[in-house]
Amino acid sequence: MLLEQAEAAIADLEAEKVVGRLSISIGSDNSATFAPVISQYVASRPGVDLSLNVLRSRDAIAALQQGEIELAIGIFPGKHRGIRTEPLTQTTLSLLYKEHHPLASWRKLVLRDVACQRLIIPPQWTETRKLIDAAFAKSAVCYENFIEVINCATAITFARSGVGVALLHSSCIRSSATEGVRWRDLGPRFGYIEISMAYRATTSNSQIVGGLMDALRRQGSETD
Repeated sequence: MLLEQAEAAIADLEAEKVVGRLSISIGSDNSATFAPVISQYVASRPGVDLSLNVLRSRDAIAALQQGEIELAIGIFPGKHRGIRTEPLTQTTLSLLYKEHHPLASWRKLVLRDVACQRLIIPPQWTETRKLIDAAFAKSAVCYENFIEVINCATAITFARSGVGVALLHSSCIRSSATEGVRWRDLGPRFGYIEISMAYRATTSNSQIVGGLMDALRRQGSETD
């Protein structure tokens, strides 16, 4: 016990010595999971000046390549010149709807039934939307009635109001208030979304960024 307290005290002293600037991008749907880790990390290091941006995945990669930010958290498929990506966690997609929506009483859902609803889905340029569209296309099912929203928090708000049924990250549901709604995890039917951190190869050697990356890894392992 005394040893653990001593180690914690030493860690606190070392943290206070860290000085510098930290520029990060985080996807809007990842903030509920990882923003608390970032805020706690920076709060324990008063010498660190934080700049936090919300960028699209492609814009975050470009900002990394141009040296405008040190670290990005989001969905980054494929390979990118000069950039390393490291998985933090993954999530399925879920169907979420108002508590007394007719779907709540259905024991089994097929994709054609889902397509008949007014869907609340992410914008077309997002990786999540591409996964959704690929799942419908694979089953030769089309949906026509839909609303695009910028993030999962907005999707939950709309679904709770009875505007439609939302297709969104299961992890975002678990980290949100879910009074008045019900949901079904769609599992492998739609595949998995991998949440990663992206950084330049030299960035991980930085004391400021390296420490935060370790904290994000711990949070990611707890989320899985």
